[in-house]
Amino acid sequence: AAPWPGPRTTRPAPRPRSLTASRCPTSAQPRAKRKRARPAVEGKRLESRVRALWLRRRGKARGSVGWRTYLAYAQAAGAGLTAFVLLLFALSQATLLLSNYWMGVWAAASDQDEPRYSMVFTLLTATTVVFACLRSVLFYFANLRASSSIHNAALQHVLGTRLAFFTENPHGRILNRFSGDLEHVDDLLSQALHEVLDLGCTGAGTMVLVCMTVPPVIPVFCAMCWYMARLRSFAVRSMTELKRLDSVSRSPIFEYFAAAMRGLVCIRAFGREEAAQEKLTMILEQNGRAWFWWLITNRFLGFRLDVQVVLVMACSTFGGGAVRGLIEPELIGLAIMHVISLSGLFQFMVRQSALVESYMTSFERLSAYAALPAETDEGQATLAPSFPESGGIEVRELCMRYREDLPIVLRGVTFSCPGGVKVGLCGRTGSGKSSVFMALARLAEITAGSIAIDGVDISTIPLHVLRRCISWVPQDPTFFSGTLRENVDPFNEYSDDKVLGALHAVQMADSLGTECLNFQIAEQGSNFSAGERQLLSLARALLQRRRLLCMDEAFANVDFATDAKVQRAIRAMTDGVGATVLVVAHRVKTLADSDYIVVLDAGTTVEHGPPQHLLQAGGPYSRMVHQATDELDAGVL
Repeated sequence: AAPWPGPRTTRPAPRPRSLTASRCPTSAQPRAKRKRARPAVEGKRLESRVRALWLRRRGKARGSVGWRTYLAYAQAAGAGLTAFVLLLFALSQATLLLSNYWMGVWAAASDQDEPRYSMVFTLLTATTVVFACLRSVLFYFANLRASSSIHNAALQHVLGTRLAFFTENPHGRILNRFSGDLEHVDDLLSQALHEVLDLGCTGAGTMVLVCMTVPPVIPVFCAMCWYMARLRSFAVRSMTELKRLDSVSRSPIFEYFAAAMRGLVCIRAFGREEAAQEKLTMILEQNGRAWFWWLITNRFLGFRLDVQVVLVMACSTFGGGAVRGLIEPELIGLAIMHVISLSGLFQFMVRQSALVESYMTSFERLSAYAALPAETDEGQATLAPSFPESGGIEVRELCMRYREDLPIVLRGVTFSCPGGVKVGLCGRTGSGKSSVFMALARLAEITAGSIAIDGVDISTIPLHVLRRCISWVPQDPTFFSGTLRENVDPFNEYSDDKVLGALHAVQMADSLGTECLNFQIAEQGSNFSAGERQLLSLARALLQRRRLLCMDEAFANVDFATDAKVQRAIRAMTDGVGATVLVVAHRVKTLADSDYIVVLDAGTTVEHGPPQHLLQAGGPYSRMVHQATDELDAGVL
């Protein structure tokens, strides 16, 4: 994401000359100053609101990571498993302390050759090793379980959320969540969290032991813990925000790189290689600045903690020398040893805990995707397995918009047609032709009006039933790496003969040879031309033989001869099942075979009816046909 652009104002608000001028206006201030103070306050409020909206649209949270995020992480790993792992950490430290205590008892015993001392010590040591190994194995298993759970939940909600989510969020941002953030949760977060738990248990146990044996060091420990906690709180606020900024600024890298790969031919054709490299370098530098300052903040915390350790060591050493005549030398040496060891241990634990909170922002970002709302599916109608019987469509006063924050694109569209006919939708670019298809499949929000299929309102039909009735040929078809058969019949529902029949219908089987079903398709179908991709997408739709066939500019990249052949094949195959065909096209020749014409303009229905009646009426469709005929006679088309 780009850096914060700031509020859109023509000039900055006037800066107060003194502390008094920055306060609320009083009667003692001049009237002119009081009038200038109000726009400054309103500008700050507007800036805060716009900035909050800017952050929300880019998926960037603010503030420190809350305890709810840690609780969600524990629940993803399993509440019972998490509690058992924490218990093993505590038991392993307890057995280690007991083994050290027993060693002291053994050393002070008069008869050290007694077998029970060695047996108990061996048993305690073996138990410590077992607990330590078991806790590590179960800890990383729990982390893997949490990572897998949040990945599956996020992926399921992303695939099941409303279509507007993909228009609000670039693909690079989504890819970043499932690559960079997931890597942090899988790898870095688990290592740092394991170190924090291990060092925390070790430090807590050692502190209890030292406070029991050397009580004079308790004030030193309290002061040291207070300073470390305060320093951590100060540094973590910046580290967490910088880590979030690092994650957010990484998304444009994925997005721009993917776009550059898709448009590599155009970039080279127009000689824009240097411009593309400069822009990618600029995006990388933006991400590098966030990562660099996060690293600097991490080093700042580490340096301050190292300085504290050195000061504690110096104070302990010189303080022990100052009181050597008042306290036994053995006790002074034991206190100095524990203070130095614990200061280094706490120093590393504080640094790792700061890293844990930084990396936990990645889990927080994935949790946001795992909480995405699903598509609204209020359909409860019970329909026959053969629905729809005829495929008749009735649209009444249809109004639709793509998102809540966008304007309405369809405004009272009304038309109806019986089943088994071919309906042509025409109009200028942006008139709402493709939006009718979106509303028919309930891929966008219908704000008013209704669409009925065979007399059944689509709002009462379950989504999976509704969309299984529709075959759709989009403007830009999607293909995956694999064989041609896997792309035309992805669910392996049809025989090879039926797949070949669909390929023959779109004039693609002969050009691919005898082994056309095993032909390897590159990613996004890059080894086919745009027209061939549209024909393969049409073969995929014809193979399903559904009652509703929607074709959105399916012949825009196909020559006229192939267009005519495919039109005859579509008519033959759809007549066999009585399908209703809805065609969006700019070519009048493609619409000439339609039984019904709907003309749209600015999201409204201009006219509709059989093409013969519209030609006689002399309306927009008639003018469109005459203009296309004149251009054809003039050799323009």
